[in-house]
Formats: sequence, C-alpha cells, structure tokens
Amino acid sequence: LESARAKAASLSAELDEVKTRKEEAAEKVAELSDRESKLTQNMAKTKTDLQSAEKELQEVQKSSQEAQANKEKIDTELEQINNNLREAKDSRRKNKDEERLQQAIASLKRHFPGVQGRLVDLCRPTQRRFNLAVTVAAGKDMDAIVVDTKNTAFECIRYLREHRVGTATFLPLDTIKPPTPASTDRLRAMCEHDGNSRFRLAVDVIACDDSVRKAVQYAVGNTVVCDDLDSAREICFSSRNEQTRWRR
Repeated sequence: LESARAKAASLSAELDEVKTRKEEAAEKVAELSDRESKLTQNMAKTKTDLQSAEKELQEVQKSSQEAQANKEKIDTELEQINNNLREAKDSRRKNKDEERLQQAIASLKRHFPGVQGRLVDLCRPTQRRFNLAVTVAAGKDMDAIVVDTKNTAFECIRYLREHRVGTATFLPLDTIKPPTPASTDRLRAMCEHDGNSRFRLAVDVIACDDSVRKAVQYAVGNTVVCDDLDSAREICFSSRNEQTRWRR
C-alpha cells in the first residue's frame, strides 16, 4: 500500500510538472504569436513607408528635372539676351565707325581731288545673288579707299594721322597691279566654254565706272564665281595650274 501511495505521489508530481511545462509552452507560443503579429504590422508599415518614400523620391526627381529644364531655358534666354546686347553694341559701334569713316572720306575728298571714295561705294554686283560672292572675293579691299596716285594715298594717310581720324587702306590706281589681261582672258574663255553657264569671273558680275575698274580687278583678282560647290571643285581641279581662287 505504501508503495502504491508513493508511486501515485510521484505520478502526481510528474503530472504537475507536465502541466507547468504546458502552460509555459502556451505562454511562449502566445508571446511568439504576439511578436509575429507585431513584426507583420511593422513590415506592413515599413512597406508603406518605403512606397511613400519612393513616391516622394520620384516627385523630387521630377521637380529636379523640371528645375533643371527651367534653368537651361533661362540660361538659353539669358544667352540670347546677351547676344542681342552684344550685337546691339557692335551695331552701334559699327554705325559710329561707319559715320566717322564717311566723314573722314568726305573730308579727304574736299582736300584731295584724287580721292574717289570707298570701293564698296563705287561698285555693285550686277545681280543680288552675287552680293555675298563679290563681298568675299574682294575681302578687306572692299572697304579700301580708291585714290588716283600713290602720292595722294600718302597725303591722305598723313592727313588722317594729323587729325587723329583713324586709319584706312588705300588703293592707288597708278601702282596697284591687277591680274594680267592674258590670264583673265584665259579664265573668261574657260568660263564661257561651259554650256550650263555655271561659271563667271567675279569682275564680270560687278558694275562700276571705268575709272575705278582697275581697282575692282585688283580687289577680286581672277576669282571665279560658281553656281554651287560641285561646280567650284570642278573648275578648281581642272584649272589648278592657273592662279585661280574660287567662291561658291
């Protein structure tokens, strides 16, 4: 009997221990479930926050791109304004320089009968389509002042220096050396030989008085005016042994 009682007491103690462990396990499960729930909630919140942050980042990037585009647009507008201002200043300066030069030429004409005037004012292209070609062909000589002799040119230079009017380039008709008539005639014949009339001498598309024809010939030389670049290449390579320049 005593043995049975002892065994029953032992079993009761083991049962109590099992119940205690079961309760502890249940508490542990509950704790883990609670932690899992909180983690799930935190993950959901984190995901929402991440999505919100990504959306804000996209908005910031979009705003940044718009700001950059606006900056570039403003920079372009400012550059255009600056260009316009520079052009306006340059135009005013050129107008003043032109006015000063015209006054100087008028003064030179009064003092020196041999002064004809600026070449640009003494000649003109026969057609408007030759304006650019003639200007390029003549280059800086287009603004030169045509005078009758070298001595007149020296007197004009001295006058400009003494009166501090400025400087100018002069073309004295008695000393300038235009291309020889033979070389000009050869090139003119070559131009006229073309059946499509694509070539002509620059000097032949400039109208001027015979008194300044020599200055025009000197300024443009044997330049050939061509209808297009291909035509220019053709005559350039076919006549490379001639001292020839070409203009499109």
